[in-house]
Amino acid sequence: MVDFEVKNLIKNEDSGIRHLACRRYCLIKKEQHGSCFMYKNSEGKLYSLGYGCVSSYSIDPIEKKPLFHFHPFSKVFSVGGYSCNFACPSCQNYTIARFDQQKLNFTRRFLPQDLVDKAIKTGCHGLAFTYNEPTVYAEYTLDTFQLAKRAGLYTVYVTNGYMSCELIEQLAPVLDAASVDIKAFSKKTMHKVTAAINDFQGILHSCLLLKESGVHVEIVTNLIPTVNTDMHELKDAAKWVCDNLGDKTPFHITRYIPQQSLPGIPPTDYDFFNKVLAQNWALGLKYSYVGNVPNHSAQNTYCAECGEQLVGRFGSTYLQKGLNADGTCHNCHAAANFII
Repeated sequence: MVDFEVKNLIKNEDSGIRHLACRRYCLIKKEQHGSCFMYKNSEGKLYSLGYGCVSSYSIDPIEKKPLFHFHPFSKVFSVGGYSCNFACPSCQNYTIARFDQQKLNFTRRFLPQDLVDKAIKTGCHGLAFTYNEPTVYAEYTLDTFQLAKRAGLYTVYVTNGYMSCELIEQLAPVLDAASVDIKAFSKKTMHKVTAAINDFQGILHSCLLLKESGVHVEIVTNLIPTVNTDMHELKDAAKWVCDNLGDKTPFHITRYIPQQSLPGIPPTDYDFFNKVLAQNWALGLKYSYVGNVPNHSAQNTYCAECGEQLVGRFGSTYLQKGLNADGTCHNCHAAANFII
């Protein structure tokens, strides 16, 4: 498979080609790359170097994305590529989220139909682009999702949310759900977390556009001690989600696992999760969850009206308890914002 010529999501300008998939809106001059290094202007044409490049694929429970209120208990065919439009020191998938030409040269390449066929053959209910930021090979995801929808599969983005309005407009008809990272809620903290940008409001705008386009949205914040754990900022983020995306929006706070690039920062303290959870609930968020914390009760879903346990989650085991087939509570019949 040769490099894929990008003919959509571009704007030709006098000094180069502007790529419109990501909010960085890179102006790529002749024989130069964009900031993620996955797009190159060669002889006045823009090429995607990552189209079809797959670093890994796996069959996952949908809850692992994490998506707790979207087709629970289903299996999703998860696909990752290479590179990212951020450079987060805390990245847990840094081995594939950093551009590496040698890896691209020797990686497996799959056509969009190949991924759809594998998803169906393995008995999966949907297809997700995950593990690294999917907007750095946006054209590949769009082509794949179009085929996936025709085949009856649901589609998922696991994303940092720094995607353009133009991409969201094209994604919306073929994207069913998105797990979006809100990494910070101030410019200063955003730059500390990403080592690339300070525009946290761009992610918020993406969340709003996805929600308004009918995409199921769940929010994730990885709590990195001393980096993005200011309680005032976390309060502002939770309030924004509650006020703008809705009080039934699932909000996942996950435990930081130490990485080599952030020496001296310990894992997130267990007790801190309880403080953040209490704050989220006090602000009105009805479904706030924890991740990477085994056996915490906030991995389960409880009815926001009567307190009945709807779903039990224990590691990789997921049990349907008081959740009806239509996504309502078995006890009081209240809706629980589930897409079944």
